[in-house]
Amino acid sequence: MNSHSTQETEKNRVRRAIIKRMKRIEKGIVGKQNALQEALNASFIEHQGELLKASFHALKPAMKEIILSDWLQENKPITIQLDPDLTPPDHLKAFFKRAKKLKRAVEPLEKAIHALQEEKKLWEARLHELTLITTEEELHQFQEKYRVGLKTEKKELIVAPKKKKSDIHTFYSVSHHVILVGTSAKENDHLTFQIAKGDDLWLHASQTAGAHVVIRKKGATPIDKESIAEAATLALYFSKHRSDPEAVHEVVMTERKNVHRLKGAPAGKVSIASFKTIRLRIDKTRLEQIKGRKGT
Repeated sequence: MNSHSTQETEKNRVRRAIIKRMKRIEKGIVGKQNALQEALNASFIEHQGELLKASFHALKPAMKEIILSDWLQENKPITIQLDPDLTPPDHLKAFFKRAKKLKRAVEPLEKAIHALQEEKKLWEARLHELTLITTEEELHQFQEKYRVGLKTEKKELIVAPKKKKSDIHTFYSVSHHVILVGTSAKENDHLTFQIAKGDDLWLHASQTAGAHVVIRKKGATPIDKESIAEAATLALYFSKHRSDPEAVHEVVMTERKNVHRLKGAPAGKVSIASFKTIRLRIDKTRLEQIKGRKGT
Protein backbone atom coordinates (compact mmCIF):
# COMPACT_ATOMS: atom_id res chain seq x y z
CA MET A 1 0.00 0.00 0.00
CA ASN A 2 1.48 3.36 -1.03
CA SER A 3 1.71 6.41 1.25
CA HIS A 4 -1.30 8.11 -0.38
CA SER A 5 -3.51 5.07 0.23
CA THR A 6 -2.26 4.84 3.81
CA GLN A 7 -3.08 8.52 4.38
CA GLU A 8 -6.59 8.09 2.96
CA THR A 9 -7.16 5.06 5.18
CA GLU A 10 -6.10 7.08 8.22
CA LYS A 11 -8.31 10.02 7.19
CA ASN A 12 -11.28 7.66 6.87
CA ARG A 13 -10.59 6.31 10.35
CA VAL A 14 -10.50 9.83 11.79
CA ARG A 15 -13.66 10.71 9.84
CA ARG A 16 -15.47 7.74 11.40
CA ALA A 17 -14.31 8.82 14.87
CA ILE A 18 -15.72 12.32 14.30
CA ILE A 19 -19.02 10.99 12.96
CA LYS A 20 -19.30 8.68 15.97
CA ARG A 21 -18.78 11.65 18.29
CA MET A 22 -21.37 13.71 16.40
CA LYS A 23 -23.93 10.89 16.69
CA ARG A 24 -23.33 10.83 20.43
CA ILE A 25 -23.94 14.60 20.56
CA GLU A 26 -27.11 14.22 18.47
CA LYS A 27 -28.36 11.56 20.88
CA GLY A 28 -27.75 13.98 23.74
CA ILE A 29 -29.68 16.72 21.94
CA VAL A 30 -32.68 14.44 21.38
CA GLY A 31 -32.66 13.39 25.03
CA LYS A 32 -32.52 17.00 26.22
CA GLN A 33 -35.26 18.05 23.78
CA ASN A 34 -37.53 15.30 25.09
CA ALA A 35 -36.84 16.43 28.66
CA LEU A 36 -37.57 20.03 27.64
CA GLN A 37 -40.93 19.05 26.17
CA GLU A 38 -41.84 17.50 29.50
CA ALA A 39 -40.57 20.54 31.40
CA LEU A 40 -42.68 22.87 29.25
CA ASN A 41 -45.68 20.93 30.54
CA ALA A 42 -45.15 22.42 34.01
CA SER A 43 -48.08 24.85 33.78
CA PHE A 44 -50.49 22.00 33.01
CA ILE A 45 -49.19 19.97 36.00
CA GLU A 46 -49.59 23.06 38.20
CA HIS A 47 -53.13 23.56 36.88
CA GLN A 48 -53.98 19.97 37.80
CA GLY A 49 -52.69 20.69 41.28
CA GLU A 50 -54.96 23.75 41.51
CA LEU A 51 -57.94 21.61 40.44
CA LEU A 52 -57.12 19.06 43.12
CA LYS A 53 -56.73 21.81 45.70
CA ALA A 54 -60.14 23.26 44.82
CA SER A 55 -61.74 19.81 45.13
CA PHE A 56 -59.67 18.60 48.05
CA HIS A 57 -62.78 17.29 49.82
CA ALA A 58 -63.29 14.81 46.95
CA LEU A 59 -59.85 13.22 47.34
CA LYS A 60 -59.92 9.87 49.10
CA PRO A 61 -57.14 7.46 50.12
CA ALA A 62 -56.09 4.81 47.55
CA MET A 63 -57.64 6.66 44.59
CA LYS A 64 -56.02 5.91 41.22
CA GLU A 65 -57.73 8.76 39.37
CA ILE A 66 -60.31 11.49 39.84
CA ILE A 67 -62.62 13.22 37.37
CA LEU A 68 -63.06 16.95 37.93
CA SER A 69 -64.55 19.92 36.08
CA ASP A 70 -61.87 22.00 34.38
CA TRP A 71 -62.73 25.71 34.66
CA LEU A 72 -60.20 26.54 31.92
CA GLN A 73 -62.08 24.30 29.47
CA GLU A 74 -65.65 25.50 30.05
CA ASN A 75 -66.00 23.04 32.94
CA LYS A 76 -65.47 20.02 30.72
CA PRO A 77 -64.49 16.89 32.67
CA ILE A 78 -60.79 16.14 33.09
CA THR A 79 -59.36 12.87 34.40
CA ILE A 80 -56.33 13.29 36.66
CA GLN A 81 -54.19 10.22 37.35
CA LEU A 82 -53.29 9.68 41.02
CA ASP A 83 -50.87 7.54 42.97
CA PRO A 84 -52.96 5.21 45.21
CA ASP A 85 -50.11 5.05 47.74
CA LEU A 86 -50.29 8.78 48.48
CA THR A 87 -52.53 10.51 50.99
CA PRO A 88 -54.74 13.42 49.78
CA PRO A 89 -52.36 16.08 51.20
CA ASP A 90 -49.41 14.31 49.60
CA HIS A 91 -51.15 14.42 46.21
CA LEU A 92 -51.17 18.22 46.34
CA LYS A 93 -47.54 18.37 47.41
CA ALA A 94 -46.53 15.97 44.62
CA PHE A 95 -48.23 17.96 41.83
CA PHE A 96 -46.93 21.37 42.94
CA LYS A 97 -43.44 20.00 43.66
CA ARG A 98 -43.25 18.38 40.23
CA ALA A 99 -44.47 21.56 38.51
CA LYS A 100 -41.87 23.64 40.36
CA LYS A 101 -39.11 21.19 39.47
CA LEU A 102 -40.12 21.18 35.80
CA LYS A 103 -40.18 25.00 35.67
CA ARG A 104 -36.65 25.16 37.11
CA ALA A 105 -35.44 22.67 34.49
CA VAL A 106 -36.53 24.70 31.45
CA GLU A 107 -33.68 27.23 31.33
CA PRO A 108 -30.85 24.74 32.06
CA LEU A 109 -32.23 22.36 29.43
CA GLU A 110 -32.45 25.14 26.84
CA LYS A 111 -28.85 26.12 27.60
CA ALA A 112 -27.72 22.48 27.42
CA ILE A 113 -29.43 22.00 24.05
CA HIS A 114 -27.83 25.19 22.71
CA ALA A 115 -24.40 24.09 23.96
CA LEU A 116 -24.74 20.67 22.34
CA GLN A 117 -25.96 22.21 19.08
CA GLU A 118 -22.95 24.54 19.05
CA GLU A 119 -20.66 21.61 19.80
CA LYS A 120 -22.19 19.71 16.89
CA LYS A 121 -21.51 22.70 14.60
CA LEU A 122 -17.87 22.68 15.72
CA TRP A 123 -17.47 19.04 14.77
CA GLU A 124 -19.26 19.62 11.45
CA ALA A 125 -16.68 22.36 10.73
CA ARG A 126 -13.86 20.02 11.76
CA LEU A 127 -15.24 17.31 9.51
CA HIS A 128 -15.04 19.79 6.63
CA GLU A 129 -11.55 20.83 7.75
CA LEU A 130 -10.52 17.17 7.55
CA THR A 131 -11.45 17.02 3.85
CA LEU A 132 -8.96 19.82 3.12
CA ILE A 133 -6.01 17.96 4.63
CA THR A 134 -3.48 16.78 2.03
CA THR A 135 -0.40 15.72 3.98
CA GLU A 136 0.36 13.22 6.71
CA GLU A 137 1.79 16.00 8.91
CA GLU A 138 -1.41 18.07 8.60
CA LEU A 139 -3.47 15.02 9.54
CA HIS A 140 -1.31 14.35 12.60
CA GLN A 141 -1.61 18.00 13.71
CA PHE A 142 -5.40 17.80 13.25
CA GLN A 143 -5.59 14.69 15.43
CA GLU A 144 -3.45 16.23 18.16
CA LYS A 145 -5.30 19.55 18.08
CA TYR A 146 -8.78 18.04 18.46
CA ARG A 147 -7.76 14.84 20.29
CA VAL A 148 -9.63 12.64 17.86
CA GLY A 149 -8.69 9.42 16.09
CA LEU A 150 -5.39 9.03 17.92
CA LYS A 151 -4.10 5.48 17.53
CA THR A 152 -2.22 5.67 20.82
CA GLU A 153 -5.18 7.22 22.67
CA LYS A 154 -6.17 4.08 24.55
CA LYS A 155 -2.63 3.08 25.45
CA GLU A 156 -1.74 6.62 26.51
CA LEU A 157 -4.85 7.53 28.43
CA ILE A 158 -6.35 4.28 29.69
CA VAL A 159 -3.65 2.12 31.19
CA ALA A 160 -5.14 -1.21 32.25
CA PRO A 161 -4.03 -4.81 32.82
CA LYS A 162 -4.36 -6.90 29.68
CA LYS A 163 -6.68 -9.44 31.27
CA LYS A 164 -8.72 -7.05 33.38
CA LYS A 165 -10.90 -4.10 32.41
CA SER A 166 -9.58 -0.78 33.69
CA ASP A 167 -11.57 1.21 36.22
CA ILE A 168 -10.09 4.43 34.85
CA HIS A 169 -12.65 6.38 32.83
CA THR A 170 -11.78 8.92 30.14
CA PHE A 171 -13.84 12.05 29.48
CA TYR A 172 -13.26 15.09 27.25
CA SER A 173 -13.97 18.56 28.56
CA VAL A 174 -15.79 21.23 26.56
CA SER A 175 -12.37 22.60 25.49
CA HIS A 176 -11.04 19.11 24.71
CA HIS A 177 -8.90 18.57 27.77
CA VAL A 178 -8.63 14.89 28.69
CA ILE A 179 -10.13 14.16 32.11
CA LEU A 180 -9.25 10.82 33.74
CA VAL A 181 -11.24 9.36 36.63
CA GLY A 182 -10.15 6.45 38.82
CA THR A 183 -13.03 4.55 40.43
CA SER A 184 -11.21 2.08 42.66
CA ALA A 185 -8.45 2.45 45.24
CA LYS A 186 -5.98 0.56 43.04
CA GLU A 187 -6.80 2.58 39.93
CA ASN A 188 -6.73 5.85 41.89
CA ASP A 189 -3.19 5.02 42.94
CA HIS A 190 -2.24 3.95 39.42
CA LEU A 191 -3.76 7.08 37.86
CA THR A 192 -2.15 9.53 40.29
CA PHE A 193 1.32 8.06 40.56
CA GLN A 194 1.90 6.31 37.22
CA ILE A 195 -0.23 8.06 34.60
CA ALA A 196 -0.53 11.69 35.74
CA LYS A 197 2.34 14.10 35.13
CA GLY A 198 3.59 16.67 37.60
CA ASP A 199 1.81 19.66 36.09
CA ASP A 200 -1.49 17.86 35.47
CA LEU A 201 -4.35 19.13 37.63
CA TRP A 202 -5.50 16.72 40.36
CA LEU A 203 -8.94 16.89 42.04
CA HIS A 204 -10.74 15.00 44.79
CA ALA A 205 -14.02 15.50 46.65
CA SER A 206 -13.22 16.89 50.10
CA GLN A 207 -13.89 15.04 53.34
CA THR A 208 -15.22 11.85 51.73
CA ALA A 209 -14.19 8.73 49.86
CA GLY A 210 -14.13 9.13 46.10
CA ALA A 211 -12.30 9.07 42.80
CA HIS A 212 -8.99 10.68 41.96
CA VAL A 213 -9.63 12.98 38.99
CA VAL A 214 -6.86 14.24 36.69
CA ILE A 215 -7.04 16.90 33.98
CA ARG A 216 -4.21 16.39 31.48
CA LYS A 217 -2.30 19.60 30.80
CA LYS A 218 -1.80 20.53 27.13
CA GLY A 219 1.62 22.15 27.00
CA ALA A 220 1.67 25.66 28.44
CA THR A 221 -2.03 26.20 27.76
CA PRO A 222 -3.87 27.09 31.01
CA ILE A 223 -6.79 24.85 31.92
CA ASP A 224 -10.01 26.83 31.52
CA LYS A 225 -12.57 27.31 34.29
CA GLU A 226 -15.31 25.24 32.62
CA SER A 227 -12.99 22.24 32.21
CA ILE A 228 -12.15 22.54 35.91
CA ALA A 229 -15.86 22.78 36.78
CA GLU A 230 -16.57 19.67 34.71
CA ALA A 231 -13.74 17.74 36.39
CA ALA A 232 -14.93 18.89 39.83
CA THR A 233 -18.45 17.74 38.96
CA LEU A 234 -17.06 14.30 38.09
CA ALA A 235 -15.12 14.26 41.37
CA LEU A 236 -18.38 14.81 43.26
CA TYR A 237 -20.33 12.37 41.10
CA PHE A 238 -17.77 9.60 41.68
CA SER A 239 -17.79 10.11 45.44
CA LYS A 240 -20.16 9.58 48.36
CA HIS A 241 -21.43 13.15 47.80
CA ARG A 242 -23.33 11.67 44.85
CA SER A 243 -26.11 10.71 47.29
CA ASP A 244 -26.68 14.39 48.12
CA PRO A 245 -26.61 16.16 44.72
CA GLU A 246 -28.49 19.30 45.82
CA ALA A 247 -26.00 20.28 48.51
CA VAL A 248 -22.91 22.44 47.92
CA HIS A 249 -19.69 20.47 48.45
CA GLU A 250 -15.97 21.23 48.40
CA VAL A 251 -13.50 19.77 45.92
CA VAL A 252 -9.75 19.85 46.55
CA MET A 253 -7.62 20.94 43.58
CA THR A 254 -3.85 21.00 43.11
CA GLU A 255 -1.09 20.08 40.67
CA ARG A 256 -0.24 16.40 40.70
CA LYS A 257 3.32 17.14 41.93
CA ASN A 258 1.82 18.27 45.25
CA VAL A 259 0.20 14.86 45.88
CA HIS A 260 2.18 12.19 47.74
CA ARG A 261 1.58 8.63 48.91
CA LEU A 262 0.99 8.11 52.63
CA LYS A 263 3.66 5.72 53.85
CA GLY A 264 2.13 2.47 55.02
CA ALA A 265 -1.41 3.53 54.07
CA PRO A 266 -3.71 1.58 51.72
CA ALA A 267 -3.62 2.27 47.96
CA GLY A 268 -5.26 5.56 47.01
CA LYS A 269 -4.61 7.30 50.33
CA VAL A 270 -2.58 10.47 49.81
CA SER A 271 -1.28 13.61 51.45
CA ILE A 272 -1.37 17.00 49.72
CA ALA A 273 1.36 19.60 50.16
CA SER A 274 -0.74 22.58 49.04
CA PHE A 275 -4.14 22.94 47.42
CA LYS A 276 -7.11 25.15 46.63
CA THR A 277 -10.77 24.31 47.18
CA ILE A 278 -13.75 25.07 45.00
CA ARG A 279 -17.36 24.86 46.12
CA LEU A 280 -20.13 23.59 43.87
CA ARG A 281 -23.06 21.21 43.64
CA ILE A 282 -23.59 18.42 41.12
CA ASP A 283 -25.01 20.40 38.23
CA LYS A 284 -27.14 17.85 36.33
CA THR A 285 -26.88 19.68 33.02
CA ARG A 286 -23.09 19.94 33.21
CA LEU A 287 -22.89 16.29 34.32
CA GLU A 288 -24.92 15.05 31.36
CA GLN A 289 -22.81 17.10 28.96
CA ILE A 290 -19.51 15.71 30.22
CA LYS A 291 -20.92 12.16 30.36
CA GLY A 292 -21.90 12.65 26.73
CA ARG A 293 -18.20 13.20 25.95
CA LYS A 294 -17.02 9.97 27.57
CA GLY A 295 -14.23 8.17 25.77
CA THR A 296 -14.17 4.47 24.98
